[in-house]
Amino acid sequence: MYCVNLRRLANRVCVHFAQLTLFSALILPVLAGAVWAQSGGIDNVPDDQRRSQQELNEAEKAAERARIRRLIDGDGDVTYADVLADPDNIELNFRFAQTQIRQENIRGASATLERILLIDPNRPEVRLLYAVVLFRLDNLQDAERELLAVRNLPMKPSLKREIEGFLSQIQQRRKRMRYNVLVSFGAQYDWNGNSAPRSNTRQVADSRFNIGEGEIRHHERSYNGTLQVGFDYDLGLQRRHSLQSTVTAYRSEHTHEDQLELKALTWNVGPTLSYEPVTLDPQFSVTKVRLAHKRYLTLYRLENGVSWQVTKKTALKMLGGWEYQHFNSLPVSRTAAERQGRQLDIKAGATHLIHPTIRIGAHVRYYDKNAQRNFNSYHRYEAAAEATILLTGGRFLIASYTHQRDSYKEADPFAGSISRSDWNGRARLLFGFPLSNLFEDLPDLLDGVTITSSVERFHSVSNLPDYTYRNTTITAAVTRRWSF
Repeated sequence: MYCVNLRRLANRVCVHFAQLTLFSALILPVLAGAVWAQSGGIDNVPDDQRRSQQELNEAEKAAERARIRRLIDGDGDVTYADVLADPDNIELNFRFAQTQIRQENIRGASATLERILLIDPNRPEVRLLYAVVLFRLDNLQDAERELLAVRNLPMKPSLKREIEGFLSQIQQRRKRMRYNVLVSFGAQYDWNGNSAPRSNTRQVADSRFNIGEGEIRHHERSYNGTLQVGFDYDLGLQRRHSLQSTVTAYRSEHTHEDQLELKALTWNVGPTLSYEPVTLDPQFSVTKVRLAHKRYLTLYRLENGVSWQVTKKTALKMLGGWEYQHFNSLPVSRTAAERQGRQLDIKAGATHLIHPTIRIGAHVRYYDKNAQRNFNSYHRYEAAAEATILLTGGRFLIASYTHQRDSYKEADPFAGSISRSDWNGRARLLFGFPLSNLFEDLPDLLDGVTITSSVERFHSVSNLPDYTYRNTTITAAVTRRWSF
């Protein structure tokens, strides 16, 4: 009951948040990419790149789940007793099938929908839902038969698009080689675009000095774009192992801070090894970053993720990674080469479906960074929590909070005799919905476009005044994925 009430509250809140979304889109001249290059200074480029990719993937997964969930939205739950009281009421039976799916009773929903189709076989919304149930039961042949039987019946354009979309998914599932393309464009507003310290001072040799007028906090706008191309190849084995590879190109243009203009190209490859209920995801990746139009960073990374689906609702996840970061000093970061070195990280977490529309997760993570100069080496301890809520109409919310503690291994002689220690907190709320919610008749090119808007508050506290600052970020975004 608590989960249901939470979902209803989220539906009411999302109306107000949608107003913020539209307002963000109006004040930002360009709608925006789902790769969010977060403010935090030049030093944070590697971490920002990794986080932006993770946030992009999380939003895409939530959008896909919300799109499927839209098919089973109803006007409240229906019980079996309600159906017994009026067994020939097709609308009531259909709502009962939707209720069964929301309650994860897939086989029960299949029987209910079969009963409806015996009475009225020409209901496109019923056949579509029945096909989705068969698809989830991995009965692709019967699911395709149902969709082909109903595709030429009179129906709303939105329903027609859903049918064509699921037919495409069935064809994709049967292929050994599957390709996908993602395009994202976006704009971002940063309240503290240059990561100016709150005290307006910097520390040199244990003494504090006021910063110059050009370093005082100012607003910043950036325009971001992402293009991702990849493939998924089924290795043809009984255990359904596969091989994936993607190439991601990202670019960020800033209106004032040219030193933060960023170009990045990432290639990653690795298999997915399925040993149900355990899945292994070893990956190798190379990232090239250009900052202020010059070569800045080359990053080589090896990692292995392990996921254990303990129950239908609970999964445990672990990840271990090793990477080597090769920095080049630039006019905007003359000491960057001193940060060159390897980094190790270990992550452990879990996700749990507390309600069919609410998924929560949490993790802890440890980093050990070694650099050429030991005052750039640190230990990092991270704890994070996240909740994804699927709303009606294909809308979704993602809320997260991350806390980090950085402990540097040695004092920077330029700053003084004290080793740096930072405490960082990042709270983020993202709202997304399909473009079809705004326009009923969409051309094929725009069908499947997702609009997102996010608000993020970042707070850093440090024993050195240079690194104590706050920032608020507002982002608007449009994203489209093709699979073929």
